[in-house]
Amino acid sequence: MKTPGKRLFRYLERGRWTNLTSEDVNDYLKRLGSARYTAKDFRTWGGTLRMATVLHDIGPGDNAREATRNVALAARLVAAELGNTPAICRASYVHPLIIARYVDAGVTIDAHEQSAGGRRVTANHTPEERALLAFLDRYFPDRRRRTARRERERREDLMAA
Repeated sequence: MKTPGKRLFRYLERGRWTNLTSEDVNDYLKRLGSARYTAKDFRTWGGTLRMATVLHDIGPGDNAREATRNVALAARLVAAELGNTPAICRASYVHPLIIARYVDAGVTIDAHEQSAGGRRVTANHTPEERALLAFLDRYFPDRRRRTARRERERREDLMAA
């Protein structure tokens, strides 16, 4: 019998292997009272972060063709880590802005950047995560306004119910 949810990893508990599925993570998040995020959100964040760091490590291409090849290489590497094909990785787990800015302008995260666009940065973020947040704030600033508006509308809907 196939278990619901994709197996994320396994751990050994009392001599027995136990699978942790995306459904387990989603149930845990609901118990915490955070229905805002799902296992896929964490997987997408991880895929986007990994693609950004791999492209940063590769560096900009000398021309559009080389940049496109670098993206294909990075997608293969990230897909292998996620256990998907490069096409699924790019379509489902990497923010398209990361690829577009890299191909169009050779721009990727600056892993040494410490700012996160004026947002409160905690010690819980790695330097790469802070750099990705700053990148998204710089090139996709509307995302935070939309998220805040959706959260406000959700709260209003809950109050009206």
